[in-house]
Amino acid sequence: YETALADYEIALAEYEKKVSEFYEQFRYAYEEHEDTYRIVTVRYLYVSLLDDEGNTVSKEEKQEKYDEINSYINLSAESGYDFEKVVNGFSESSQNTVDIDYMSGDDLYLDKEILSWASDTADISGEIKLFEEADGYYAVQIIGVTDFDKTEGETAGSASAELIKEYVAYYTQAELYNDYVLGLTEEAQYALSDINQELMESLAKEYLEATDTLE
Repeated sequence: YETALADYEIALAEYEKKVSEFYEQFRYAYEEHEDTYRIVTVRYLYVSLLDDEGNTVSKEEKQEKYDEINSYINLSAESGYDFEKVVNGFSESSQNTVDIDYMSGDDLYLDKEILSWASDTADISGEIKLFEEADGYYAVQIIGVTDFDKTEGETAGSASAELIKEYVAYYTQAELYNDYVLGLTEEAQYALSDINQELMESLAKEYLEATDTLE
């Protein structure tokens, strides 16, 4: 019993940590409106600021890199060349499009500044925005926006309105279940030793019946 209790407490602490992190990341979806959650697809052109040994280039070389990426931006912004073709021709990254999809738990290597800008902007305007990060310059353009109703523009992977609904439903159910069980245990002041198999099956049945109506 003591071993099982210790394992339970460790698992519960880990779960509560993940829930806390989830709420911090997706507070807009749960504290304001769930339908504010979106998947934003970006295309980016990358010019490295690192040498072959992984060290930052000199100040002079950095200026050259800055001028270089601006010349690529101007090919689209001023000369009218398709940004996709410019990216394919000059980017130093093998991956040049990505779905910014926080809810799936994917670890995106793009800097948080870029992710926040894309998520907050969420507008296919043709704008190309330049970011300077520790590893290099990124010229970023939003090419797709997916929300609960539709997808506009392109996606890099399988982004869809249905996928967003699945994510939100999953986490909403987890939230409801957590609140439901905590409410019962607090109200009745259950201890672990009080919870028998019959009670657990009853709780599970009530929970499943309650969530059957969730879309």
